[in-house]
Amino acid sequence: LLIAEGVILGVLSSLFVEFYTLETNKLPDKTPEVYLKQVYVNNVCGVILLLVGAFATSELTELQFLPIAPTCPRLLQQWLREMQDAWMIRKAEEIQKYVDRNRLNGHLKQGLFSESQCRFRRHRGTTDMIFAASRIQEKCQM
Repeated sequence: LLIAEGVILGVLSSLFVEFYTLETNKLPDKTPEVYLKQVYVNNVCGVILLLVGAFATSELTELQFLPIAPTCPRLLQQWLREMQDAWMIRKAEEIQKYVDRNRLNGHLKQGLFSESQCRFRRHRGTTDMIFAASRIQEKCQM
């Protein structure tokens, strides 16, 4: 029986190592998103290998595993809430940039600011607009 458990553990671990190498070979470059995917795949493989090893060596029985089960959905919900909050913050910042740009455009159309005062021309682009909006906010706070 111990030999069969060892063989099963060996086969499963080699499958997960193969899965990990396949997933990491798909990663094109080292952007933060790719790095997070690699860390996620690495963590999933590690946890599964630990659980398989614990079950195969009979260190983890079904009764010991049951108290952990109710916390898994809660942890998943918490993680999803955090991801949703981060997404909402990014979207709010993006919308605020558009609002600032449009407000600055409106002021320029009305002639409240001269283009030389802001150090940019009106149709140059979003980056110049955001930079100018922050400079004007700094001037107003002084």
